[in-house]
Amino acid sequence: MRNWGGNIDFGQVEVCAPRTVDELAETISSASASHCRALGSRHSFNRIAASTTMIDTSQLPVSTVVSADQRVVEVSGPATYAALAGELNRHGLALANMASLPHISVAGAISTGTHGSGNGNRNLAGSVTALEVLTSDGEPIEIARGDDDFDGAVVSLGALGVITKVTLDVVPEFSIEQTVYAGPSLAELAEHVDAVFASGYSVSVFTHWAGQADQIWVKQRVGDLVDSSSEAFLETLS
Repeated sequence: MRNWGGNIDFGQVEVCAPRTVDELAETISSASASHCRALGSRHSFNRIAASTTMIDTSQLPVSTVVSADQRVVEVSGPATYAALAGELNRHGLALANMASLPHISVAGAISTGTHGSGNGNRNLAGSVTALEVLTSDGEPIEIARGDDDFDGAVVSLGALGVITKVTLDVVPEFSIEQTVYAGPSLAELAEHVDAVFASGYSVSVFTHWAGQADQIWVKQRVGDLVDSSSEAFLETLS
């Protein structure tokens, strides 16, 4: 049993793959699952998901329901961002931010607070408005934005239970364009770091940590303006 990258070995463990939420609840509440963790797309790069019993959520049913006012979407926790994006596209909608890989599960990504980018693009947990979680006794609880401890429940690293449903804010669909710049020295990058990360809707810097940044990827919503000071610095790299 290994993670997606193949660099973490979870060892010999019992793996359960429930096919319904009722089966999931029974698995969680059973005595043999007194210490269990949920597996989504196995994108973890540490042993946080390691346990004597591991629950493979990939066989659970996937559903997405867009609200009548098209402000939010309710999606099952094991759903991937690829499946969710396809359904939102049918409604002319999108998420404000997406996972960088299409196969990542929604529940796993929000639980680890991943994939924020640039100065203003919040991580994936920032879109969550409500959760349904099966706790250690197999019973569901619901928690929504504004409730006590909501923020901690969203980025809980799996500690509260298995997320079965997530409600997310959505926005009207939009297009993205990307420009790739040659990386400056790390010293120059540090000097202009504010301008770099203010230069786009989503900004990624890649480096080999050998004194030079390799590339800077700047994604911009089509039609958005770029800050003049940011644009001036990036133009020196093109």
